[in-house]
Amino acid sequence: MQLVTVVIPTYAKILKEEGCLIRLLNSIKRVEGNSFRVIILDTTDPIDTSVEEKIESLVERYKDSFPIMHSSVLDMWKLHEYMEENGFGKLNIKLNFDHYSNFRNVGLIIANILRSRVVVMVDDDEIITDKNFFKTIRDGLGEKFYGKKILGKTGFYTHNGEYKIKPKGLEWKKHWPSVQLINKTMQHLVESPHRFNNTTIALAGIIVLTDRLYINVPFDPYCKRGEDSNYVISCKQLGYKFVFDNKLSVEHHPPQVIVGGPSKKSNFYQRFRQDIYRFIYERERLENFDNVDVEDLDPYPGFFLRDDLEYRAASVCINYATRALKNKDREAYLGQMRNLKIIFKNAENYADKNAGRFLRFQKRWSKMMKEIRKDKKLFNHFNRF
Repeated sequence: MQLVTVVIPTYAKILKEEGCLIRLLNSIKRVEGNSFRVIILDTTDPIDTSVEEKIESLVERYKDSFPIMHSSVLDMWKLHEYMEENGFGKLNIKLNFDHYSNFRNVGLIIANILRSRVVVMVDDDEIITDKNFFKTIRDGLGEKFYGKKILGKTGFYTHNGEYKIKPKGLEWKKHWPSVQLINKTMQHLVESPHRFNNTTIALAGIIVLTDRLYINVPFDPYCKRGEDSNYVISCKQLGYKFVFDNKLSVEHHPPQVIVGGPSKKSNFYQRFRQDIYRFIYERERLENFDNVDVEDLDPYPGFFLRDDLEYRAASVCINYATRALKNKDREAYLGQMRNLKIIFKNAENYADKNAGRFLRFQKRWSKMMKEIRKDKKLFNHFNRF
């Protein structure tokens, strides 16, 4: 039976006794079977000695229950050293904890050094309720599906028993119906009579990758948000089969307050800014792909990758700015007006500059991953279970 490596990214600087990570680890204790191991990837950067001690103490509490270790920025520096010494130094600039794609890639490198055949990434705000979770993880992997072997898959979140997202505020308006489209896509997948289905989206908080897949397909380091669905598109382009498994699910319990995050009143303009960058970049990236058409990504995210993207985004900015002005919310007003400028300048420039870089990164990544997997010194350094 293949050993499953669970990679859990977390920001240990805000680790609390009653917090998300501990809740997740407690849920793993209740899963049947022992053919798994856990890597806690602490994304705290710069190094903080007190944080290191706190998370190491936490890890010690669970070592009697299952194999577990933690990795930190110190290990990332170790990887940087290897890259420089072995001709892969160009990868270092994107091996950091700056955003989701980058730290997920760091987790995949560590799993690869440890020769992991199957990796499941679980975010620290999930709870595992399936007693047979690791059997569910393995189901279907390597089986033929429409002529190709399943090499990766995703599942879905539930919250209070529901898998659909509840619209908040005005985000459901006609120019930007992201919630409706995500729900429509998820309904088709979750309620399908077939367990495995082709998919246009993924949820990085519950994503399963075999070594044949993650060695060849990294998360796109130029995609700063939506890295999960972006990964699905990369798999389509590179010819690997990634599917949706409607028997694979976790409970999602996001924290109520993000430390250092935006205020409730004005956080939409900041999240929307990320969407602007995300979809303009993804649309430009498709121009460099010859195996994926926008129609292959309908209804979501395809709806947001067409020529009317700027018009839709600008309409949202104007509508929200007008609403903020009426509510005398100066921060939200200025934020949306800034977004309006970003649509036609900053985001376009970012996409033009970076959209063609992923395939070059992918080739370097694949070569590096095949080499680093054979390094015995790194294996001994990271094998701390």
